[in-house]
Amino acid sequence: MTNPNQFLLFAVVVVSAVLNLTFLQGEASPHPKPLLDKTKNLSDLTPEEREALIEKILSQLIKCESGGNPRAIGLDRNGAANRGVLQFKPRTLHKFAVRYGFLPKTVKLSEVMARIHDPDLQIKTAREMIKRNGHRKKFWKTQFPGCSKRMGLW
Repeated sequence: MTNPNQFLLFAVVVVSAVLNLTFLQGEASPHPKPLLDKTKNLSDLTPEEREALIEKILSQLIKCESGGNPRAIGLDRNGAANRGVLQFKPRTLHKFAVRYGFLPKTVKLSEVMARIHDPDLQIKTAREMIKRNGHRKKFWKTQFPGCSKRMGLW
C-alpha cells in the first residue's frame, strides 16, 4: 500500500472491525452454549421449534456480523469486501437469491450491487440458506464462518 489514503482506509477498517468485534463479543462467554444440540439437527425439530431456532440464529448472526448496520462493510481474511447486515459478498448473494427465487435469473451482478445493502433481501436469503443447509457443519464453515463458530454452530 503505497498510497497514504489507502493505508488510512485500511487502518480505519481494521480498527473498526476490532472495536466492533470486541463490543459484540462483550456479551458472549468465552465458551458460548451451542445453539444447535449436537444430538439433533434442524430436521428433528417441530416446524415451530425450527422456525424459532432459525430466527434466533439469524438475529445472533446479524448482531455478530454487522451489529445490525445495513451499511456495514467488512473485509474477510482474504481482503474481499462483505456488505450489509449479514456481510454477504455480492456473488454469494447473487447465487443464493437467484437460486431461491428472490431475484430473477436474469439479474446482473451490477444490479445485485445496487441491492447489496438491502436487509430484507439479505435476511430472507440467509433464512432460506439456513433452512436448507443449517444442519450441515460444512455449511457453517463456508457461510458466516467466524460468527457461526463463535455462536457454537460448528
